Amino acid sequence: MPYWIQSGYDHTRMAAVDCDPDLFDSLWRPIWVGAPLSPEILARLPNPLVLNPPERGDLPDFVGAGGGANGWILSEKARRLVVSLEPNVHTFIPVNLRVRGSDKSWGEYFLLYVGQAIDAVVREQTQFQGGFGQEGYNVSPLLDVLRPNIVLDRKLIAGKHLWRGGIGKIGGGGAFWSELFCSDELAELFKTNNIEGWLFNKPCKVAG
Repeated sequence: MPYWIQSGYDHTRMAAVDCDPDLFDSLWRPIWVGAPLSPEILARLPNPLVLNPPERGDLPDFVGAGGGANGWILSEKARRLVVSLEPNVHTFIPVNLRVRGSDKSWGEYFLLYVGQAIDAVVREQTQFQGGFGQEGYNVSPLLDVLRPNIVLDRKLIAGKHLWRGGIGKIGGGGAFWSELFCSDELAELFKTNNIEGWLFNKPCKVAG
């Protein structure tokens, strides 16, 4: 069954990009909502990209950039696993990660731009923060992380392995544009290869 992807809960192992507020509107927000990756946007990507490292241990395979389903920074090992299932679907932009005041290299990492947006949530059968089904969705369309009961349309996600829940736009977008989903095949690949940084503890049902 597919999964609604969550970030890791261990705060001592979390790492995040130190996003320059001056670049929010011109770089990060367009990436987060899935705007087309124009040369102008990519030219604003800092080199090096300043990193807030984890409190302990090496850098995890996924580094958060906040804001949405796009913008995660992933290791070369994680990138290879995604590409093995979905070649020529997603965009991976090489980044040079550095901690402020240090010249330590963290190896090959890439900015992930998820190349497909699929609104596959079956509203009539899903639990939302506003309640169950279409009525709950009308009150609040946010997925309920404490009582996850998500049903996805089997036909829409057939053969897909990593996708955004919808198309975003500055100031709004589809209901699930900030959510990230994956197939059980990709989740299993990450688990068996000890890829660290994403959690696969919110399985989704499928219907249709």
